[in-house]
Amino acid sequence: MNTPPILVSILDLDQRVADEMAQKGLGIELSGFAFPEVLAEGALEKNIKETQKILKGFPYPVTMHGAFWDLRIAVREPMIRQVAEFRMRQSLEIAHELGINKVVFHPNYTSRRSDEEMKRYWVGQQIEFWKALQPNAQKHGITIYLENTGEPTADHIHQILNQLDPQVFATCLDTGHLNVFGDNKNVVDWVNTYSHQLGYVHLHANFGKRDEHIAYTQGNMDFTGFFEALANIEQSSGTHPWIIIEVKSREAYLQSYEALKRQYD
Repeated sequence: MNTPPILVSILDLDQRVADEMAQKGLGIELSGFAFPEVLAEGALEKNIKETQKILKGFPYPVTMHGAFWDLRIAVREPMIRQVAEFRMRQSLEIAHELGINKVVFHPNYTSRRSDEEMKRYWVGQQIEFWKALQPNAQKHGITIYLENTGEPTADHIHQILNQLDPQVFATCLDTGHLNVFGDNKNVVDWVNTYSHQLGYVHLHANFGKRDEHIAYTQGNMDFTGFFEALANIEQSSGTHPWIIIEVKSREAYLQSYEALKRQYD
């Protein structure tokens, strides 16, 4: 089994962390630029310049998590939607300044309903929103990955992507989110539903009650067949989904890293 690109989601990047990632042959997903305080006027330019300095000469892939806090897309209030659009366009511009061409966003399913009527409304609102952002992404050569958060099934994002340009849009499968919020907890089913649309994986686990972001070797999730399903995507499409270790502690990151080394040895 070929080793795919493996990255680690980093909230507070510094030179020591970047050097450790490079020593281990790991890429970096920048998650700090998703936070309003990092994006605040007066702080953003400084944060971009510091990040550029740290990443200068970094030899492995760098991606970015786009803004998501409190950003809702499928809403009646147009001003809320405008804020979401502003922040996400801003994320694309930041990524461009940092030389990044892969950005993850949350479609942010927040409804208490999961019936077909709500699904049709939510999918329709999403398609309109992401099509409006497509020119910005294309301008900078960026691929946008839509990540499952509260969506009850993989088919929600699958249907959105069916109506978007596959050269610009793909999906990020968040394994921990599906275990907490998904009606279907079978991670292989989600992989197979997305199939060639899947290009990016946030790998972590939990016990199904809350989004804990612990090592994927812990929790109550069953990953049987998961890595084989990812390899099948590579066999059919020629590209293996990138794997991003997205955990909250150093211990969980090291556990995940060692487990992935064993998996791909």
